[in-house]
Amino acid sequence: MRNTFKSKVVLRKSARILPLLAALLMSGHASAQDSGDQTSEQIVQTTIAAADRLLQDRDYEVLSGRLTNPGLLGRTYLDWLGAKFMSGESAFVAYFYAIYLQDVASQLPPEQAENIRGTALAALLYAIVVSDVDAQQCADRSARADRATKFAITLSQSGLLELADPVRESAALIALAFEERSWTLRQEIDDTGFLCQNGMAAITAGLAAGNYDEREPVPGEIGRQIGVTPPEDFVYERLDPEIWLPVAQARRENLPETIKALARVDRIPTPEEATVR
Repeated sequence: MRNTFKSKVVLRKSARILPLLAALLMSGHASAQDSGDQTSEQIVQTTIAAADRLLQDRDYEVLSGRLTNPGLLGRTYLDWLGAKFMSGESAFVAYFYAIYLQDVASQLPPEQAENIRGTALAALLYAIVVSDVDAQQCADRSARADRATKFAITLSQSGLLELADPVRESAALIALAFEERSWTLRQEIDDTGFLCQNGMAAITAGLAAGNYDEREPVPGEIGRQIGVTPPEDFVYERLDPEIWLPVAQARRENLPETIKALARVDRIPTPEEATVR
């Protein structure tokens, strides 16, 4: 598939957030370790290397297929997604990380699952706002809201908004801090192949090539649905940085209010408040 925002403050703030998120991540991974997965180290390393290559190439079609059907490699992909999320990767990684954590949490008693679900909420909030901000690189304006809208539907149906107020507040803080922390890296990522897939340009090209068929509705859709795939040589056009970055930056200025609304909280705690809970 072809494909300096308050920097000093951001670094200091995210450094204080890391211990909080690390504790949540460890709880999720410790639970995954109990699954009895005996995958050999060689297979694990081969799997990680392949996932790294696919992500570097932004080959989301193949990568999503492997993440959706991990087989015995679920623990390996969970660890890989967590590491990539911590490093400041795209909304694609955050979305799948949230799904994996939800799956782990579903197998645990409620009192053990809360921290894991809180991390899943943070990752999903991050996926929504990053999708919205980074989609401003799409030359096709009709594609820009698609991913964020679908991820917001996933959030509304996830049950994560039923978590206790302090958990949702901490998740909001983590999502905001990690969006700030990853912004510099994300400016360099051409994510058009993921963020711009469902715009009119791609749909029109797919219809012209005859690449369409009826499919089952996904959550949030009603009635008959037609799946359209653009031709293999279709290129998702990316705007020049001088055009899309100022628009994206303007949307970032409203992120605290956006994240509060998504998480259904009245406030986002300070890092100090969150770490003493």
